[in-house]
Amino acid sequence: DQPTSARGQIGPDGRYRLTTFRQHDGAIEGEHRVLVSPPPAVDRDRNPHPQPVIDPRFQRFETSGLSFTVSKEQAQNRFDIQVTPP
Repeated sequence: DQPTSARGQIGPDGRYRLTTFRQHDGAIEGEHRVLVSPPPAVDRDRNPHPQPVIDPRFQRFETSGLSFTVSKEQAQNRFDIQVTPP
């Protein structure tokens, strides 16, 4: 079985909304391992090796240490995700 994943982009204010099947439908119920990817480099021509903005360990499920449980019992599932710089 292929795992079902949710994705979302972090906005300038630090907020995010997840999408699994339809835009902003959230994540399915259950425990989820979480990874955080930095935004894509905007200008790779001028800066082909941009400085990382988050610690690379957050970019892999195996090393991020992040997991959250989504529950139907909660009216809203809100999770604060904190990452650190490299």
